[in-house]
Amino acid sequence: MKRLLIILACLWLPFWTSAQGGYGDALRNSTTFHDYLRAPALSSVELSPNGRWLTGVKRNHEGIFVFVSDLDNPQAQTVDLPFDESTFVNWVEWANDDWLITSVTVYGTFDGQIYTRAGLNYYTFSGFETMPIPVTRLYLLRRDGSGVQRVFEGVKSLEKRNLNLGRIVSFLPNDPDHFLVAATLRGDLDLFRVQVSTGAHERIGVGKKGTIGWYADINGEPALRVDANRRGTRYTYYGRQDRPNGRTSWKRLKSVRADERAETIKQSTEFRPLSPGAVTGTYYVAARPAGEPTTGIHLYDFTTDTYVRPIRVDPDRDIEDALINPESYEYLGSRYYEDLLKTEFTDQTMQAHMDGLSGMFETAVNIDWTDSSRDGKRWLVYASGPQEPGTYYVYDVENAHIRNYGSAFPNLSPYRLSPVEIVKYRARDGLEITGYLTMPKGVGDGVIPPVVVMPHGGPEMRDTITFDPLAQILAGNGYAVFQPNFRGSSGYGLEFADAGRRQWGKAMQHDIEDGFAHLIAAGKADPSNACIFGYSYGGYAALAAATMTPDLFKCVIAASGPSDLLEMLNWVRDEDGSRSDEYEYWTRHIGDPRRDRDELAAHSPARLAQYVKAPVLMIHGHEDAVVPVEQSSLMVEALNEAGKSVEFVELYRSGHSHRMAGDQRKEMEAIIGFLDSHLAVDPQIWSFSGE
Repeated sequence: MKRLLIILACLWLPFWTSAQGGYGDALRNSTTFHDYLRAPALSSVELSPNGRWLTGVKRNHEGIFVFVSDLDNPQAQTVDLPFDESTFVNWVEWANDDWLITSVTVYGTFDGQIYTRAGLNYYTFSGFETMPIPVTRLYLLRRDGSGVQRVFEGVKSLEKRNLNLGRIVSFLPNDPDHFLVAATLRGDLDLFRVQVSTGAHERIGVGKKGTIGWYADINGEPALRVDANRRGTRYTYYGRQDRPNGRTSWKRLKSVRADERAETIKQSTEFRPLSPGAVTGTYYVAARPAGEPTTGIHLYDFTTDTYVRPIRVDPDRDIEDALINPESYEYLGSRYYEDLLKTEFTDQTMQAHMDGLSGMFETAVNIDWTDSSRDGKRWLVYASGPQEPGTYYVYDVENAHIRNYGSAFPNLSPYRLSPVEIVKYRARDGLEITGYLTMPKGVGDGVIPPVVVMPHGGPEMRDTITFDPLAQILAGNGYAVFQPNFRGSSGYGLEFADAGRRQWGKAMQHDIEDGFAHLIAAGKADPSNACIFGYSYGGYAALAAATMTPDLFKCVIAASGPSDLLEMLNWVRDEDGSRSDEYEYWTRHIGDPRRDRDELAAHSPARLAQYVKAPVLMIHGHEDAVVPVEQSSLMVEALNEAGKSVEFVELYRSGHSHRMAGDQRKEMEAIIGFLDSHLAVDPQIWSFSGE
């Protein structure tokens, strides 16, 4: 049974480097940047509904392939369907046991030039006329690779107006000959039902100018419409209302802040639809109803905007994802993070199998139950963790037998990857904080490596024990990486999140400082050999450290972060309106520019540049719609005027978090080069004794 897939409308795709590309300099642990940042060799692996067939995307030195394997006949040859040098395969899914749906992207220019994957990997911005534009389409094909057809092929009203026609809304598991896809028609994002076997389509939902996504009900009809503000930072959900006269209207239900950086399970969730409920008009949602201390799984009636009943709620932690049978819409269990990913099934037999799988691994590993056959006898699971970059396993439930199907990153040896340890400490006011310390693999006894303190963005997000490519790159070059979940982080309930309100540069900053002090006291950090580095809110925290505790760190890296809180709030007000939900959120979280002007100015790093002592590296995407690039420009200008050491790397083709390949390479080279210039790494730091 396939888990429900909801893809909101987004033209700017996350980008991995191609397998042909590479970075120049190796890291000190004999790996390279490219080993961590390359596209996975194996991805989008899915079981057919009957559990016999496995499909996915495979990348190797020969190119990109969609493969199909017969699990009942392991000796049978795997079918590999190749794609040319200009095509990126985003994902593949089963429409039914016989047909596949795959999403592909080609990058070209307005004058018709098409980029190869290798060419994109080395592209650098030289003008908009040569800038690669992604064009995404869906293809239908039979299991043996025959019968290939492009969805909406020849429909000029759709193909000429949509760069992205790959926005699946539902695979309709109870209607195997149809699926739902969103596409722009006459300026708005509409919902279409497409027939698998013929490609025929009909429009079943009409969006508005700001519509970015849809959710379907148990009957495959539009249930929820999602609209966004102009910057895409706030979502408003509307529920379908069926009137007695046969007409349909849309009722405004919830307005929530969107965050593009995190996995949804790691975000603070006020309201997020997960799956249709078993009764028409209901939906399973991850939500935190008014007065509740944590996010939980609830059954929600979108026709009346009421919560029917709680399904899974924990008073001490946020539960933000559910496992739902997509055919019966029965609640099967929940997924959430403590430190590692935890999966809880309601069925004790299923839980026993999951516990057995978790016990197989000696190191810290997240076991993600990604797919199951319709009868539940065959599972697909994905194992990942700090020293396990990602491996797919096929599990035979009846025989309790597991088969390693393949690694997503075969070039990364677990032997070279760095372990993560949990760090518990008390902030100066007594609040308990959890953080994670990635130590370079094989550090000799008594050796204290240089430390990079790396607070996360959000700030209502969190870090967990997982395979973190950036932390592993830094550890692979000899740096310990400390990631504190300071107050204001998600995952620990509303009270912990609220403790961070209006604490920018204050209590949240103290939590980061106190975590570093804890490491020093524990003999795990050298106070004279550490840097602070962060993205988004983490970028602000890095600049706050540079200006408010200027003697604490030897160097500072701030990426995509605010530097002037007053100017940032003024920009949000101008962009979204003084009465908008988004502006209200930020004034509640940071402060009110009218009432708190002096306090906000006193905690704005761009106004405190004269206090900076450490060298600063600023990084920002030119197309950032969350924190404008002008925020970094303000800081750079202030530092230059104060005569301070500053470097600025502007990424002309990137946004707040998404990076294109050339920009990604440029960014990583700047980060590693800057750290190497200011932190001392003992060349004998490792004591490897052989593979």
